[in-house]
Amino acid sequence: MSIPIACRGWLAALLVAAPLGAQSIPVVEKTLSNGMRLVMVERHDQPTISLGWMARVGSADERPGITGMAHLFEHMMFKGTRTIGTKDAKRDAELNDLQDKVQAQIRQEMSILRERQRRGEIADMMDPKARTPRLQQLLKDFEGLVQEQRGLVVKDEMDRIYTQAGGTGLNASTSQDRTFYIVGLPSNKLELWMWMESDRLANPVFREFYSERDVILEERRQTLESRPGGVVGEAFNAMTWAANTYHWEVIGWPSDIAQVTREQASTFFATFYAPNNLTAVLVGDFDPAKAEALAERYFGRIPTNTKGVPEIITLEPAQPAEQRMVAEVETLLPGGVQDCLRGAQGRPRPAGPGRDPRWLLGLHGPSGRRRWPRSLGPSEQGPGPGPEGRHQRQRQLPWPEAGRDLLPAGHAGPGQDSGRHGSPAADGARSGGQGWRHRG
Repeated sequence: MSIPIACRGWLAALLVAAPLGAQSIPVVEKTLSNGMRLVMVERHDQPTISLGWMARVGSADERPGITGMAHLFEHMMFKGTRTIGTKDAKRDAELNDLQDKVQAQIRQEMSILRERQRRGEIADMMDPKARTPRLQQLLKDFEGLVQEQRGLVVKDEMDRIYTQAGGTGLNASTSQDRTFYIVGLPSNKLELWMWMESDRLANPVFREFYSERDVILEERRQTLESRPGGVVGEAFNAMTWAANTYHWEVIGWPSDIAQVTREQASTFFATFYAPNNLTAVLVGDFDPAKAEALAERYFGRIPTNTKGVPEIITLEPAQPAEQRMVAEVETLLPGGVQDCLRGAQGRPRPAGPGRDPRWLLGLHGPSGRRRWPRSLGPSEQGPGPGPEGRHQRQRQLPWPEAGRDLLPAGHAGPGQDSGRHGSPAADGARSGGQGWRHRG
């Protein structure tokens, strides 16, 4: 059978990647005096360095009330420092304090509305019609502070500094277990990176914090709630994990995003963004010994978190009974998938309820990713502990006979493609915010 053109690129990528596992990579690992780890690989084929650092924190380290916090930092870490991102650092700090005070009063009013909703007196505490006159005034006062601060903000100054230095690919991503920040630079700009990144770890300023919550809520609406299968997939994920902190999506619950405070964020940062929970990765044209000395000079000034990172101790219990979810999602197949199906089957397969039953079971997203149907029986054991006390996300669950019957002829089952692995961009499309952020 001939391979459709749209599928050949995927096959070629797999063939090219196949020999990489056999390569011997000269990795140099070092640990700074404050516990921060360095992983370095020399490659002198071109005068550039790929640079990044990883915080061992993700949505699995959150708790109800602050879900989405790890992803929030994917945004906040680009807001700048005391020297980057503002025209007037003193007034900027004053406005942050004033915003915190007004927000504390807003939370008091929101608590009253939350209690009224619990009692059934109002249908939705977030409905503007339910706001009290005092809340309306507080929101007006807060908006005035936000507008004044925006006049002081130097937008995307970090990105501009890196771009002027020849940098490319400034970006970040968040998953259940880690948050990663990357950029590529000419090899003679290594010290610039050391200063810039250590500065946003040592002297971060979470400006525009509360307005950024609204940005993330809009991101959630666009990437999860408005995506075919998004909210159904979120509900399926919450049903699958009863106790484990993989229960919620990386982007978090909207009620938590809307109410998280700068004080909570500062506590989260001090706990998980301490150097003894960070690993820097450098690959390219540099001298590891000189890089280590620079890292000690810049990153080494950041104090260690002597309390350490809290251990995730909650284990997923064994499933006591079978769980099922049936959901309908009407949408069109992505073009690439449509082309592949046309080549494999000789005719297009229209999507939608009553036409292609995989859309009843397979919850496709705009990137063509799949969440195959799963049947959770009483014999299924919860995931065991993974590396660093984590819990394995992927369960080995039986493939339902109904789902097998509905697959097109010759289609691989979940053993060949579980739909849980892929590029960061594809993962981001699935989870609503965990993928790489496009910057610049």
